[in-house]
Amino acid sequence: MNSIAFNIIPGIIVLGFLIFVHELGHFLMAKLTDVKVITFSLGFGKKLWKRTWGETEYALSAFPLGGYVKLLGEGTEDEIRAEEAHRSYSNKPTIVKILIVFFGPFFNILCAGLIFFVMLSSGAMLPASPSGPPAKVSGVIKDYPAAEVGILPGDTITAVNGQKVAYFAEVQQFMAKTLDKPLRIEVKRQGQLLEFSVTPKEIETTNAAGAVVRRKVIGIEAEKASGVQAKNIFEAILLTPAYTYGVGEDTVIALWKIITGKMSRRNVGGPLSIFQAAGITAKQGTGSFAFFVAYISLSLAIINLLPIPILDGGHIIFSLIEVVIRRKISQKWIENAQKVGLALLIAIMVFAFYNDFDRFFGLSKFFNAK
Repeated sequence: MNSIAFNIIPGIIVLGFLIFVHELGHFLMAKLTDVKVITFSLGFGKKLWKRTWGETEYALSAFPLGGYVKLLGEGTEDEIRAEEAHRSYSNKPTIVKILIVFFGPFFNILCAGLIFFVMLSSGAMLPASPSGPPAKVSGVIKDYPAAEVGILPGDTITAVNGQKVAYFAEVQQFMAKTLDKPLRIEVKRQGQLLEFSVTPKEIETTNAAGAVVRRKVIGIEAEKASGVQAKNIFEAILLTPAYTYGVGEDTVIALWKIITGKMSRRNVGGPLSIFQAAGITAKQGTGSFAFFVAYISLSLAIINLLPIPILDGGHIIFSLIEVVIRRKISQKWIENAQKVGLALLIAIMVFAFYNDFDRFFGLSKFFNAK
């Protein structure tokens, strides 16, 4: 439990900072386009602290895992004076609405890019992919399933059960999902493709929270991941956009694989997983922690751009629909759609929390025992 408590502090710092960056994007674009900002809040729920500067109330609220910028004209409850009608969000052109909404995720992307640039320009070695090392075998453990069937160091795993894989983490996902059935593992060895039937072995290990968990292994070790490094600041300038795009692309691909079932949904993690990763990377040093912050910042941008009502992507979709139909969508219809989006978001969060508690405290093992 002390480990979890230690991890919460850097985790809250990371999420609080990135939420601030996100909301700052909305806030600055609203100010730039002359939309009145009523409230800028870090957190949801009851306001623990608030102060008004100019026309905007700034607040810190009780639930820290979120934030919001309240704009004039966003809801039906707003009373808009005639002299302020031109500053209402609802009365602004579609392109302005889209810009205000998009600048939240865009600031998270900029934040990630800036972190990557600083790391590259300082000579730091960045991982080639956040997905981890490639699916190349560097070692085989004696008396484990892989060794028994003839998998050798130097083999590159190209497919599992007929599905192509590129990273070691993808192989691990297949092992986690198998129900005591053999896996068909295809490897490339000296230009030849070979296939092995391997039944994973279940072992007990201890997770970061100190809980004993069971996981399936075949006894292979991953090759050390390659990295990206800039020789000077000019090369860092050139590498940063491509590297940021690459990390974002890997994140989108992983998200799509989870949605389509090609990657285990147990990868969906909530705040406890973020806190754990924040604590681990903070202990590993400034470079690891900075990369983690940039990765989470990109992930927040991508998730917020999903076309789900209540998220930024949903707002952008509403604006684009208005362009197509050439009239405003009923505010009541938008609010109902957002209720559906909120219900979906709550369901995802409940699932993420379940995965967290299962990962840290073996929750599924408790239910199975019942």
